[in-house]
Amino acid sequence: ECRLCVVEVEGCDEVKTSCTTIAEDGMVVHTKTEQLNAMRRLSMELMLANHVDDCTTCPKYLKCELQSLIQYLEVSTSRLRRTLISVPVNTSNPLIVRDLNRCVSCGRCVRICKEIRGVDVLDFEMTEEDRIIVDIRNHNSMISENCRFCGACVEVCPTGALQDKEGIFKPNLNR
Repeated sequence: ECRLCVVEVEGCDEVKTSCTTIAEDGMVVHTKTEQLNAMRRLSMELMLANHVDDCTTCPKYLKCELQSLIQYLEVSTSRLRRTLISVPVNTSNPLIVRDLNRCVSCGRCVRICKEIRGVDVLDFEMTEEDRIIVDIRNHNSMISENCRFCGACVEVCPTGALQDKEGIFKPNLNR
């Protein structure tokens, strides 16, 4: 969980994530408080610590949800301490480019693959550097894990971590 969707529920002592909290009749939810904004900024800063700091080279530049959230949450990127351990971009897949340097481990691709598509190809993995990253289950290829290549993971990725391979699909001019 990226913890950017945290909310306060009246009558509950702890902060909840809205993406995993089931709404109930009469529930009173607060989405914008100083405490929540501070928690969201901290979560964003932690995500950015393991993220490439040169947005201009990203295919999603100026169309990136992460950039929009940085501005919305008023996160100052100048004081961030980057801990990025660079890995090669994986272009071996015939349809999808995977750039883990741009992954913020938000889990959207994992959730859509498992909960919505019912395929369960992607999962969280621990690296040797004790970082949590999104990877293909059992470090296999997408084909060997029975990926349907539906593109749902690419569609929900808020950064340039998962991209359609250039030249395979015609760009949608209505996006």
